[in-house]
Amino acid sequence: MVEPTTASRVHGCLLGGAVAEAAAQTADDGGRRFAAGTQLALYTVDGLVEALDWANQGVAADETACLWLAYLRWFTAQGHRAPSSAPVPPARWLDGQEAVRRPTAADPLCVSALATGEMGSTGRPLNAGARGSGAAVRSAPFGLVSRLDAAMVARLSSNGAALTHGDASDRESAAAFSLLIHAAVEGTGSLRACVARVEEYLGGQAGADGVLGALQDAVDAADTGTDADAPAAASFCAEPLAAAIHAVLATDGAEPAQHFLDAVRLASQAGPAHAAAAVMAGSLLGAFYGEGCLPADGLAALEGAEVVRTMAQELLKATGVEG
Repeated sequence: MVEPTTASRVHGCLLGGAVAEAAAQTADDGGRRFAAGTQLALYTVDGLVEALDWANQGVAADETACLWLAYLRWFTAQGHRAPSSAPVPPARWLDGQEAVRRPTAADPLCVSALATGEMGSTGRPLNAGARGSGAAVRSAPFGLVSRLDAAMVARLSSNGAALTHGDASDRESAAAFSLLIHAAVEGTGSLRACVARVEEYLGGQAGADGVLGALQDAVDAADTGTDADAPAAASFCAEPLAAAIHAVLATDGAEPAQHFLDAVRLASQAGPAHAAAAVMAGSLLGAFYGEGCLPADGLAALEGAEVVRTMAQELLKATGVEG
């Protein structure tokens, strides 16, 4: 296989997640539209681009604050009303795109946290004790910023998750997913090597035991050929990251395009975490193989594909990578 370019991996990651998520959101007219995971991933890109643009001009910016303002813009674009105590960030190009304005069923923790008008953090958590997949699903873009090292990727994604998800496991799951994407974009060599990096990270994090245990169960299940919906695999089916990794490893060996289809299909069967697991599997394989692995029919049916491409180009431009 020809080594994909960084640009192809960035496009592949963002489009792969969107295609995987939209496959479960087929509209009455046959179109496949954005769901909340894709919308929020694009707003993660937009928040990062804003912070990078400030940095490129020599102006220090609080990356997490930029992300919070971006998520607040998504919140209002969805038709929600933020409290008067919340800041009112200036509109940006993304806010005017119909694909991100169409109301979707988002993770309730994302909505409830943003509705407070408060900026959650690890020191002042919102939704403490509750778990949801919304923070992890939107975290792939952190792994796409080529100028960041692994430690910074983990820190930014953990802080970004804490804006809406106060549970430590949610923060560590988000950081681990972004590190998985980062390893894939770097061309770490194999999917197993990417997973090994994530296991190493989780092994050193407080509050990550549950995520790490589920991930290890998923790897073991892939090695033994255990189906995602088998009772023995129940421990990882509830953890989207682990379910995605199981799907990707269990279907490895096929040609990239077939691998993408097989992995997303298997992830879509992974119990309660199936939708988030499918997005993660699609994002990972898009980052690993590049855009060439994505199904042509899925891309053609994706309403808003050009919005994804535009945001991918904005991120590449901000990081100094030619598209």
